[in-house]
Amino acid sequence: KGIARQDVEQAMRECDIDWVSLAREQAQRKYGEPLPSAFTEKVKVQRFLLYRGYLMEDIQEIWRNFAD
Repeated sequence: KGIARQDVEQAMRECDIDWVSLAREQAQRKYGEPLPSAFTEKVKVQRFLLYRGYLMEDIQEIWRNFAD
């Protein structure tokens, strides 16, 4: 019954949607710019985005790109 999680994740990766940018926009709307750098505040942002359905690797990429 249903579709395997791996199949869903693969299909999401193959579409042309930039999930990292969308997650960053959501976080900026909620928490402002710049995004928090303190650990406890980062956790709040991550929890918010996970609740919204973003993948953890996309959420972590927000801070990787921000550090560059």
